[in-house]
Amino acid sequence: MNVNTNRLGAVADIKTGFPLRKAAKETLAGDALLVQMKDVAPSGDIKWKNTIKISTDGSRNPDWLKEHDILFVGRGSRFFAVHIDTVKNKSLASPHFYVLRSKAANKVLPEFLVWYLNSSMAQKFYNANQEGSALSYISRKTLISMPIQIPDIETQNKIINTSKCWNKQQQLLKELIQQKSAYINALLEQTLKGEAA
Repeated sequence: MNVNTNRLGAVADIKTGFPLRKAAKETLAGDALLVQMKDVAPSGDIKWKNTIKISTDGSRNPDWLKEHDILFVGRGSRFFAVHIDTVKNKSLASPHFYVLRSKAANKVLPEFLVWYLNSSMAQKFYNANQEGSALSYISRKTLISMPIQIPDIETQNKIINTSKCWNKQQQLLKELIQQKSAYINALLEQTLKGEAA
């Protein structure tokens, strides 16, 4: 297996989200959905139903989100990336995100990039290169210079599939623990009331 090391900026375009002139406010007659920090989770979910409508009037050629774009949260207590499987209508990312787009998806799969950006190797890089005191952040310049190890497509697919299986297992275990917890709590309450068998 051949593994090449590249800078992230060599394999993906990295831009900031849509520039807002003021704080985002919902406009029912808006022409675009705005994905904000509150709409994404480290688990990889984008809560499209929570996004708000905004107006892009006066904006020249907004850079609409596309399938397989990557949203990178580069500020706060946790840095992580989310893969966009599908896009709902015309959508934009808030300026708090970096939007990554693979330059050669046939050589570097977007889902592999997401896995790498969320890996422990990447977290070590963020910890060593983050800036700010009150609020930590990763600058665009730093993200562009980030080294990334890229194996062949077959290996990338293996990593993606294994990661998906593990994430699914984690979700199922989480749901099982929640159900078991609810059962045990109900049983203990019945015991307290003398109702348990």
